[in-house]
Amino acid sequence: MIKFMENTEIKLTTEEKSELLEINSEFQNVLLDLGQIQVKKNYHEQELKNLANIQTDCNLAYSEVEKKELNFRTRMNKKYGKGNVDVETSTFIKE
Repeated sequence: MIKFMENTEIKLTTEEKSELLEINSEFQNVLLDLGQIQVKKNYHEQELKNLANIQTDCNLAYSEVEKKELNFRTRMNKKYGKGNVDVETSTFIKE
């Protein structure tokens, strides 16, 4: 005797199909949001690296300016004696 196999495919109802499409759409939207967040994170991480590099450059520049200022003060003290320079009036004030 030959047995016929039952059809294992069942068509979804219109409502089920609509619900499935809605779920799939929501899933795609969430994945898109996650992707956009990752892109923004990558961008900001790169910006932080750039800022860190700029900060390092500024720290080096600050150190160089400090050295120049110390050199200038030393020269002024050798030339005029112990004292300080008033930047606003461009005068050397002896102690």
